[in-house]
Amino acid sequence: MNQNSYLKIVIIYLFFVLSINAEDRNLISPKFDSSQISLYVEENQKKISIINAFSNDKISYLLRLPDAKYFFIDSKSGELSFKKALDYENDLLKKDYDIQIVARDSLGKSATLNINIVLQNIPEIKPQLEDTLCILEKKSKKMKISILNIGDSAIKNFNLVGKGSKNFKVDNLGYIHILDNKKILDDKVECYFLKAYASNSAGKSEFVNVHILNKMIK
Repeated sequence: MNQNSYLKIVIIYLFFVLSINAEDRNLISPKFDSSQISLYVEENQKKISIINAFSNDKISYLLRLPDAKYFFIDSKSGELSFKKALDYENDLLKKDYDIQIVARDSLGKSATLNINIVLQNIPEIKPQLEDTLCILEKKSKKMKISILNIGDSAIKNFNLVGKGSKNFKVDNLGYIHILDNKKILDDKVECYFLKAYASNSAGKSEFVNVHILNKMIK
């Protein structure tokens, strides 16, 4: 190898090294907007949030203790989720969790985000165990809408909707009461096809079907 060839190799090498160093100097280390946040997540769902750290390099995400075993994070997208949906009424489960998320770039530089995740109770009612409730006599009757968890503190009230729902009311325990026997007789409706839902400050539960068969009419 002559001197000119050697010199060319050295120049190319130096150019390559200087280019990499310049690129490294232009990289912005990962950074979160805050070092600590709280997230409030409704029960019975897995998805929580997308975690984003700012950088002009590719970032990978990973979870740290203390409660990392309950969660999963996509290392590329930063999507955070429960490993399985949690039921607030399960007394064996915690109601709040603490985790750390680390964002790391290609050079190994990183940033850490501490997250407190609070599980929130939502109103729930389950479908009727019986297909149809019956009005058997010409007097006020009480019929029960099943509650997913009796004593669920999230439920503030129940509601019925559908044609003929104004003939009934639902108390805070989930019992359906007939408001006016005469009106039900006059309507001559053999079956009321209604829907029920529970609600609280967080919103409404899913609808469940409530069929009330009217045996007062002949």
